[in-house]
Amino acid sequence: MGEQIQTPWVIKNVLPRLSELPECADRAALLEEFWAFWLKYRETCVAVVDTPYPVESGLFRTCVEKNIAERQLLAPFPLIDVASALFACGIDPHCDRIAFSGTLGDAHNPLTDAIASCRCLLKILRE
Repeated sequence: MGEQIQTPWVIKNVLPRLSELPECADRAALLEEFWAFWLKYRETCVAVVDTPYPVESGLFRTCVEKNIAERQLLAPFPLIDVASALFACGIDPHCDRIAFSGTLGDAHNPLTDAIASCRCLLKILRE
């Protein structure tokens, strides 16, 4: 990995759960892979994030800044934030997503977290 992860929380809680995911050679390759994935699905999906700052908002911004002229109108709109939606519905945006959604799995596993966040959003939209 070109840039070493130094944040203790990420080292403890996130890295151990990423061992089964594909790796990119470096940060530039990761950004391009992500942008290609986004472009593949952007016409048929909505981008849903959970507390987008600094990760997802920074990720999309960095991808757009690599070629502003071509990418600025391709970034997600709307970028739906689960935490803001929870707050708007009078629910603590710091709530445990796994418990609130009834999702089974380990916290900080990217797939489990994504499923739990999605289920939280669907739950409040249906109420």
